[in-house]
Amino acid sequence: DQSAIRIEQAKRIRKASGKSDIRFFSTPLEQIDSPDENYDHITCRHVFEFLKDPQLVLKEFMRVLKTGGKLTLIQFDGFFFNYHHRNKE
Repeated sequence: DQSAIRIEQAKRIRKASGKSDIRFFSTPLEQIDSPDENYDHITCRHVFEFLKDPQLVLKEFMRVLKTGGKLTLIQFDGFFFNYHHRNKE
């Protein structure tokens, strides 16, 4: 995340949940500061519409995900329907 406030909120939620195996950090998505096949799960929410090169970011996600890992992309905020709808008019 690029927001220090959101990272702190996530850390508080993690602490309250009793989980310790979740890592939060800030890094450019085009060049994630992690080794290959390092993560079991990546969640990305409402980001792709703002990226210059979404395919580069997706490739980077796949690089740092473990084989068989899970990628959750949440992008359903109306953007797709507003700009990429089927009605040509």
